[in-house]
Amino acid sequence: MRRLVLALLVLNFSAMFVTARKCRARPRDLPVPMTPPPVSLVRPLRGLETFSEETLRASFELDYPITSCCSASRRRTIRSSRWSSD
Repeated sequence: MRRLVLALLVLNFSAMFVTARKCRARPRDLPVPMTPPPVSLVRPLRGLETFSEETLRASFELDYPITSCCSASRRRTIRSSRWSSD
């Protein structure tokens, strides 16, 4: 029984070591493009979510060109959030 526990502990720590090595941050050696490629960022907000304001603020705090739009029925949610896009 003691050998089994020891074997399982060694296996567990080995798996954690391999996972930590695979998940570590890798150096980025690609240059930042002069004009970023266009992307779509969809934030479905209804005003019912607990973190609607934080989710919307995180979108506008990105260092990326943003064009925003919302449907007329959802403007109440946007207005109720206290955020700015500066």
